[in-house]
Amino acid sequence: MAKVLSPLFSVKARGQIGKSLVFFPWKSINAVRTYVIPANPNTAGQQAQRTILTDAVDMWHSTAWDPLDLTAWNLWATVFAQAMSGFNAFIKEFIRAILAGGTWKWFADMEWTDGGVGTASVDLDTGDTGVVAKLFLGTSKTFMPTEVSSDGVGATQTFSLSGLIDGVIYYFWIRSGTSINNGRTGIYKVKYAETL
Repeated sequence: MAKVLSPLFSVKARGQIGKSLVFFPWKSINAVRTYVIPANPNTAGQQAQRTILTDAVDMWHSTAWDPLDLTAWNLWATVFAQAMSGFNAFIKEFIRAILAGGTWKWFADMEWTDGGVGTASVDLDTGDTGVVAKLFLGTSKTFMPTEVSSDGVGATQTFSLSGLIDGVIYYFWIRSGTSINNGRTGIYKVKYAETL
């Protein structure tokens, strides 16, 4: 890449000349480079990876996320060192799971219901019957040591929580009971208020 002064007898230039040179601004300077068509061998491996990426994007757009689900994905994205959105975190997890041999199942429409002293329940739609999910609960978005299995009945999974403390903020996420490679949620954040 070359730095140019008054390119093409002007103050600045953008775009290509034929198929030989490309002019563009870069870090507040005018620059020029040769025109290049990137290589695209379109191998079987590339096609497979592109199919997985397409499936991930389609799953994101076709799942009936509610605002709590989207907030949970965005909160989970903050756990990673690199800056990303909930969409990016979902795509990353979907691709990782499929490459590990999983079959992705979506989880959406979470409902938290405060119960009596120290209890609450969580309902989550899986869109699939026969899935037994696991919920991981804690008081930090990076440490959720308590594991609770769902009732495994129907397409809506129900988790019964106990030992909760009034006024404490809890974080939790849910995954397929068989493997993390078969689907997960973002991280939900709820302030528990016991009902008397």
